[in-house]
Amino acid sequence: MIIISLWRICNGKKKLSPIKPGDILLEEFIEPMNISRNQLAKDINVPPNRISQIINGKREITFDTALRLGQYFNIEPEFWINLQTRYNMKKARNSIGIKIKKEVKARFSDPRQIGLSLA
Repeated sequence: MIIISLWRICNGKKKLSPIKPGDILLEEFIEPMNISRNQLAKDINVPPNRISQIINGKREITFDTALRLGQYFNIEPEFWINLQTRYNMKKARNSIGIKIKKEVKARFSDPRQIGLSLA
């Protein structure tokens, strides 16, 4: 299965917005596998509204849900947590990133100056 890109162009603007983890769950797993939201909830032993809330962007994927989805779809639960983390970070960058860049100046211009290797 090919996972859709984590970023998409929104509203015809050049600004990239993150794809909600629920979009991935719906478009890459639930729909292609012809599973209903209720059936998925039943199969992973969670309330049906949890799946709907995740899909609608009203609830985050928790560690508990990531473990359940990972087990059910036979993929690493980190996949789900990483989707959620990337989504949260992109939202934060879009909402407060510029403000923080103005408030906080980098101590070092190169991470290697403090011994980090970001290869």
